[in-house]
Amino acid sequence: MLHKLFWTISATFALFLGSQLPWFQHAAILPNPTALAAEVKQVENISDQELEKFADAWISVVNIERDTRQEIVEIVQDAGFEPQRFGDIAEAYQSQTEPTPPLTSEEETSFEQAAQQIQSLRENTRNEMQQAVRSQGLDPQRFSELLTAVREDQALQEEVKNMIQDRIPETPEN
Repeated sequence: MLHKLFWTISATFALFLGSQLPWFQHAAILPNPTALAAEVKQVENISDQELEKFADAWISVVNIERDTRQEIVEIVQDAGFEPQRFGDIAEAYQSQTEPTPPLTSEEETSFEQAAQQIQSLRENTRNEMQQAVRSQGLDPQRFSELLTAVREDQALQEEVKNMIQDRIPETPEN
C-alpha cells in the first residue's frame, strides 16, 4: 500500500492540482501548475529539512484527499446517483451534450444540488490542504516547486519515498 501511495503522485494531487476525474474538475489550490513546471525546471538547494517538511505535508495532503474523495462519493450517493452516472452527467454538461440516458427533471435538480455541495467541499478542501502545507512550515508555492522537483528527479523520489516510509506505521496491508 505504501508503494502505491507514493507512486500515485498524479492521482493524489489530482485534488491538489486538478482532478483526473472528469466530473470533479478541481480549481488549482496552488499557483498554476503549468506555469510552475515551466519556471521550476530544476529546483536547486533543497535541504534535507525542507524535504522532511515536504514528506510530512505530503502525508497530510494525501489524508485530506482520501477523506474528501469519500465525502464526494457520499454526496453523489446521497443525491441518488451512482458515481459513474454522476460522472457521465458531468461530462455531458462539460461537453454541452445530452447525457445518456437523458436526465429527468428530478435528476437535474439533484445533480445541481450535489454539484453545489461538491463545489463547497472543494473550496474547503483547498483551504485545508493549504493549511496542512503551511502547518509543516512550507509555503504552498514552495510545496508545488518541490513536488515538481520530486516528479522530475528519480533520486529525490527515492529520498522522499524513504522519508514517507519512515513516517507511516507498518500495517498488514503495507
